[in-house]
Amino acid sequence: MPAHNRIRRLWWSATAVYAIAMGVVSLIPIPQVGPQIPSLDNVFHVLEYFLFGWLLMRAQFSVGREGSPAARMTVVVALLYGAFLEIMQAALPYRDAEGLDILANVAGAVIAAVVAQLPLKDIAHG
Repeated sequence: MPAHNRIRRLWWSATAVYAIAMGVVSLIPIPQVGPQIPSLDNVFHVLEYFLFGWLLMRAQFSVGREGSPAARMTVVVALLYGAFLEIMQAALPYRDAEGLDILANVAGAVIAAVVAQLPLKDIAHG
């Protein structure tokens, strides 16, 4: 199998595994421990969807989709998946759904879409 096919499969597999893990963690009962800090939940959502968005961008780069089309796809997928998980949480007696979580998810995906496109200097070669 050519190296580019292995890389492509790796990025899409990593994205799928992460999405499944996000779904599981979003839908299982999680006991509250310690004091609740309201805005901390939103920070976790931004970070969680930043990683999801970054993986989505890298997966798309591996198949040649870059720039605005990749960024739009990343934000739309994050929005739809995040909204789906919030709707699922609303149906569960032990979870709470919040619209603000969806906004935090989208914010994380937008930041990832921007960061993934930054021209980074090759640190190894100075």
